[in-house]
Amino acid sequence: MSSLENTLLNAFGRMGFRADHAPGSIREFLRKLDFLSTTTRYQKLINELVTCNDKSNLFSIVLEATFAYEFEFKGKSLQYEVRQAEDLTSIDFLRVVREDFKVYFELRLVQQRECINQAVVDQLSNSGIYKVSLEGDDEQAEIVRLQRVILAKCQDKNGKPVKFFKTERGHYNIVVVEVTDLVLGTIDEWDCLLTIYGDAEVDDVYRCGIFGLFQTTRPSYPPRIQELYAEFAHVRSTIHGVLFLRRRPGGDQLHFRIEHCFIPNRSLLTEAEFACIEEELDSCLFPWDDQNA
Repeated sequence: MSSLENTLLNAFGRMGFRADHAPGSIREFLRKLDFLSTTTRYQKLINELVTCNDKSNLFSIVLEATFAYEFEFKGKSLQYEVRQAEDLTSIDFLRVVREDFKVYFELRLVQQRECINQAVVDQLSNSGIYKVSLEGDDEQAEIVRLQRVILAKCQDKNGKPVKFFKTERGHYNIVVVEVTDLVLGTIDEWDCLLTIYGDAEVDDVYRCGIFGLFQTTRPSYPPRIQELYAEFAHVRSTIHGVLFLRRRPGGDQLHFRIEHCFIPNRSLLTEAEFACIEEELDSCLFPWDDQNA
C-alpha cells in the first residue's frame, strides 16, 4: 500500500468514514491525486485532504480535487488558491485561457439539510420506504438556501464584499456550486435558472416565488423585492456567472465525473465571452443532462 493511500485511509478512519466498501473508488481517487501531484501545484490541497478531521470538509476537498483533475487531465492547467488585488481570502482556482482572459472559480459543495437526512433515516428505519418529498414552500426554501450559499461566497452577513474585487475586462469571476444533493437529489436546470433569474425566466409550472440573483427589478415590484435587489447588488456587479455542478450517475462521493450547467450574468458577459468560457467548460466537463438524473 502506498504511503499516500495509507495516509488517506487513516484520515477516513479519523472521521468515521468507511471506505472499505469501495476500494475501487479509493484507487481511482488516488490515481487522480497522483496525477495532480505531478503538476506540483496541488500539494497544499493534498495536505489539506490528509489532515482533514471533518467529513463535510473531506467531501469539499474531494470536489476541489476532482474539479482540478478534470481540467488538468484535458491539458487545461489551473492555479490553486490565488488572490485578487484586495481579496481578504484566496479564490480556489484560476484558469488563464489567454493573458487577456482569466477565469476565477470559487467552489462550494451544497449538502442536503440535516433535517431532511434525518427524515429519510427515520422513514427507512420505520417502514423501509422512503417517502420524503419537497413541495411548495419547502422547494422555495431550498432555492433560497442555494442563493444564500452563493451570496456567502462573495460577501459577509452584513453585505460587505469579501471576494472578487477584480472586475475589469479580461477577468471573469465564477461561483461554482455542487448541488447533487439539493432538492432531494432532483435539482434540475429549471431550478438553476430560478436561482439566478427568478420566476420571470421560467414557465408557470416551475415558479415558486423566487427573485433571482441576477434578476432586474421594476418600480411596480413590492418593497421586499426592492430590498433583495439591493442585497444582491455586489453579486450582480462582480460575478460573471454561476456554474452548477452535479455528480454524474454511476459514481459515489469519492470517485465521480461532473456534469455542468453554466448560467451567465448577461449584464456583464458578452456573447463572445460567454462562448469562450462555455467552450472551456465543455472541453473538461460533461453537459448537464436531466434525462440521466
